[in-house]
Amino acid sequence: MDLLFVAKHRKVQFDVVCTIYELAGVPYVSGSYYIKWRLKQGGTARGFTTRASVKDHVVKWDVPLNLDATLVAGKDGVLQPCELQLKIRQARPGEASDDMGHVTINLADFASISSSRAETHRYLLQESHINAVLRVGVIMNLVKGDASFRAPPAVRQDQLLDSIRDVTGPDDGVQDEAEAQRNKEIMQFFDKTALLDKYRITEADAHLHVVDQIFEDVMAYHPPPASSSPTMMAPNAPSLA
Repeated sequence: MDLLFVAKHRKVQFDVVCTIYELAGVPYVSGSYYIKWRLKQGGTARGFTTRASVKDHVVKWDVPLNLDATLVAGKDGVLQPCELQLKIRQARPGEASDDMGHVTINLADFASISSSRAETHRYLLQESHINAVLRVGVIMNLVKGDASFRAPPAVRQDQLLDSIRDVTGPDDGVQDEAEAQRNKEIMQFFDKTALLDKYRITEADAHLHVVDQIFEDVMAYHPPPASSSPTMMAPNAPSLA
């Protein structure tokens, strides 16, 4: 949609911070990866991330993408799709980069979330031959426009299951062995990553609790006053002479 032909009162401008955390489930033990991104609607922002190496089947970036996005509210006040596309590429020295798959994020799903913390979501790579999952966080702050807009009614809390449905197709009860195995691997990986995130949060909270307890103990400690009287021997203490 060309924004030039959209009425001013229907435009809603946001300051968007999309943090790319990591790509998990990479089946390779080495390699360098980067992400090419662009805003498909609502702006012209685009760019590349830095390259990062895979370690323990995970590629970590932890980099924020800062961009301005203009979303359009329909006549019913519901925001129309505004897609941010992320293409994962594997760099090869002296050769063209390989496309590993892509992820499309609908920013309209995040527009009604009023929080200073990023809402973290996982996305299964689309059009990919690997079962890797990209973890991102999105924060959107209203900059200009009418705040009476409404987010799409079907705001999805986690895109991974929807991505799995897109890959596996409708459940018609007919699956070959390879397809069934792929679906099983995807679900197992999702369970492991979700459990790992829960463990990390629990461990972090536990460490913070220990540090807080040590600090409280140190501040509450009062050393006993030093005795100024001479040391006296017990009445019946044996003589050392």
